[in-house]
Amino acid sequence: MAALLGVEAAAILVLNHGHFTYVLDDPYIHLALAENILHGHYGIDPSEFSAPSSSILWPFLLAPFSPAPFGPYAPLVINVEQLFGTGETVQLVSVLRSSIVAAANADLPVVGNRTFLAAVAAGIGDEVVVQIGSTARHLRVVGEVDAFPTTNPDQPIAIVDLASLSLARFAGNHAYQGVDEWWLHLADPAAALPTTGVLNGATIVSRIETRDRLTTEPLAVAMIGALSLGFVIAGLFAVIGLAVSASMSARQRRGEFALLRALGLSPRQLSGWLWVENASVVAVAVVAGTALGLVIGWVVLPFVTVSAAGGAPFPPVVVDVPWSNVLLLTLVSAGALVVTLLVLVRSIRRAGIGSVLRMGEE
Repeated sequence: MAALLGVEAAAILVLNHGHFTYVLDDPYIHLALAENILHGHYGIDPSEFSAPSSSILWPFLLAPFSPAPFGPYAPLVINVEQLFGTGETVQLVSVLRSSIVAAANADLPVVGNRTFLAAVAAGIGDEVVVQIGSTARHLRVVGEVDAFPTTNPDQPIAIVDLASLSLARFAGNHAYQGVDEWWLHLADPAAALPTTGVLNGATIVSRIETRDRLTTEPLAVAMIGALSLGFVIAGLFAVIGLAVSASMSARQRRGEFALLRALGLSPRQLSGWLWVENASVVAVAVVAGTALGLVIGWVVLPFVTVSAAGGAPFPPVVVDVPWSNVLLLTLVSAGALVVTLLVLVRSIRRAGIGSVLRMGEE
């Protein structure tokens, strides 16, 4: 190193006819600033203050030497002294670099989703080779997950410790990727986070605020309202249809009822017959309709629900059955059945057997 510096200094003196000059203009800027600092001014132009140096302390170190005849050589002498006088520091940096390389070359532990493990044909405990930047790295699979938040489970995902990955990237091409997202767990999820300190300028996304925003969007509210209105209308049509069907059936069979009463069937037995007949229809309708709705909900909803970008949502759709609404619809149907049958039984009892039979003969 000393021989190289000597050859370079000799070449400068020969090419400049015995005058020593620097190749770059930075030393002259620092020397001019150091001379002005010695006269009580910080800057190149004596008429204004400025900061032309990239180092704050360097011009102050040169200022005591600026009046001396060897002042222009001060930057060279100080840099050469630091180069050959700090062997321990250079050795420490070299050891640190070696530790980074050793840590980066070790197997990188990862947790992969099912799609990733299927793509690389590996399982827990296996090692795979992937390309990270321009360097091939060995990954060691230490775990498996079905999905990971904010990711698509249909895409191969490998979860890696950020510190280990940063070491691997730094050892490969001296690149570093900082943390750009933090997930915070709050004791009170509704508490507002401060916008100062470490969170100054950060974009804060709250899970509760996001949920409230999504559930109060006009389109979502309109869709929920339309589905609720359809549920109410369908229930009303079912109740009205049950009442009309039972009434028309009883009216068309008045002659049969009168004949049965003439043969000895008591009014209580006739009422029981009507209750069993119509209750069985309602029970089959409620059970079959509920089962069909559950099947459609569990099978169809997860496939027709998409995210704002048109992809599969994450977390996946969870079908929440409103059992309270199902119970309400069942009770309304049972209430309509009870009211309808009470009216029918009363009208049948009030009708005379003879008059009904004569009407049937006519």
